[in-house]
Amino acid sequence: MATHAQFREYVLPNNAAESDRLDFQHILLTRTFQGSTAHHSTHPNLCESWTSAAGPETGPSTSRNNRSRSGGDLRCHEHLLPGGSVEIQEFCMPCKSLDEKDAATSKFIAWSNSMISVGSKIKLNLQIMNDMPDLMKNAALQDVQEAEFRMLTGPWMEDEENQALGRMGQQNLLQGMYGFGETLHTKILGWSVEEYQRWVDGITKEMREDGLRTWLPVRVCYGRRNA
Repeated sequence: MATHAQFREYVLPNNAAESDRLDFQHILLTRTFQGSTAHHSTHPNLCESWTSAAGPETGPSTSRNNRSRSGGDLRCHEHLLPGGSVEIQEFCMPCKSLDEKDAATSKFIAWSNSMISVGSKIKLNLQIMNDMPDLMKNAALQDVQEAEFRMLTGPWMEDEENQALGRMGQQNLLQGMYGFGETLHTKILGWSVEEYQRWVDGITKEMREDGLRTWLPVRVCYGRRNA
């Protein structure tokens, strides 16, 4: 069983193993983005890109965040100097699949839907990145731009680099799978530890053996304070 912080503030494990996983995830996402973010439109794992204005101008103070809790805290913009920018990077559930059948029957896809549903019971919005452009605009940020990347969750793509990224993404999820939903399902839904463990075992078995062509969307949103 993982050690967790106060669950209404932070639902993920709070221990050395999770810290190591987050370090690994940082490497994975840096490699996934390859320096491309919301204001860079050419990238092999870029699914979609939107812009509300011309390309951004880098200000004297820039904040980047790919570890924020649900990506929803924009208080950092209050500390930007004029012309400074903020970029928020966060996962946006549910997981997606190239195969329609897997999208309907996969335990892995069902896991992500369950995380959304249970998170909503404690006002943890695991889809908040869908709202981030409007949140940034409401915070009076300018040149708001967003993009969606794929964190591959298995080595199913043909080229060598994306196979490597898929293995890394799969490892990242397998390492964290138990801890991701333990608090939500045992504390909020009242599942027993044994019931939850069986559920997770079925998900990770499917991820290892079934060759799912799935990914976890990562959305990036950028905004700039007026000079």
